[in-house]
Amino acid sequence: MFVSRAVACASLFAGAVACSTSSNPGTGVRAAEVRQPAVDEAPAPSGGAEPSAESDVAAATDERGAGDEDEDEKEKKEAEPVDPLVALRDATPRCDPAAKHCFGLFVHVVVDDEGAPVQSLEWVTAQIAGAQDRFAEAADASFEVVEVEPLAAAHRDIVSRLDRDKLGRPHFSRGVVHVFVVGSLADVDGPGEIRGVHWRDRANTARRWVILSSIAGSLTLTHELGHFFSLPHSRYAGSLMNKQPGGPPFAERRFHAKEAAKMRRAKAAMIGDGTLVPRAAAKPAEPGPAAEP
Repeated sequence: MFVSRAVACASLFAGAVACSTSSNPGTGVRAAEVRQPAVDEAPAPSGGAEPSAESDVAAATDERGAGDEDEDEKEKKEAEPVDPLVALRDATPRCDPAAKHCFGLFVHVVVDDEGAPVQSLEWVTAQIAGAQDRFAEAADASFEVVEVEPLAAAHRDIVSRLDRDKLGRPHFSRGVVHVFVVGSLADVDGPGEIRGVHWRDRANTARRWVILSSIAGSLTLTHELGHFFSLPHSRYAGSLMNKQPGGPPFAERRFHAKEAAKMRRAKAAMIGDGTLVPRAAAKPAEPGPAAEP
């Protein structure tokens, strides 16, 4: 686990997340591209009546093409607010298709009374991106969010060991890594806060999960997943699992080669006993036939 120098932290509000969709406009003729004849140029109907302004409007409306309708629908979708919890599931990184195994993350995040999560989409994205980068190299593995569940504000501050047990116990299931994002996480072994922890339910240590505080740095999830993949804290220079002062900046650290070998063995064991169930990652698109000149 990481020890924070900060004693208190503020809950960060995840702002409104907007998503855009792409569409292929149809081939209909846009009304703006059609020149409507002026009233004094239009031939009079057989009854001799002059065309009215209303008839011009109707004609323009009738000649709106499918492309205009697609654009209108696109603008409507872009204007609609997106649930931030849905964005945490759908807009975060997918598994690297080059990795041998893809594992799911079930994210449980504390929300306030208005439904805003304690951390942002950008923060969660950075956590996952860091894990993907280090685990692809060390364990030939990758991760993606498969589900997001809101947690009541009563779980915002995790103070005791019992709090940690009760946080994950009702939600635990096998096959995925459960990750809980809370406002603050107290150090149960001393004063102050910590950034994250890999926790085992004291009633059944086979049930385990990761808890992240909202003050966690971008590689905290990676460190705690290292514990999930059997690693203890280490003294390897430059290792993500080394908590000793000194050494390279944490942002530059990776897993040591000996740690990587241990993680790969742990990965095989967890797949074997059902602790983790690999997902089918998206495969890179194969190039199509070359276009004829």
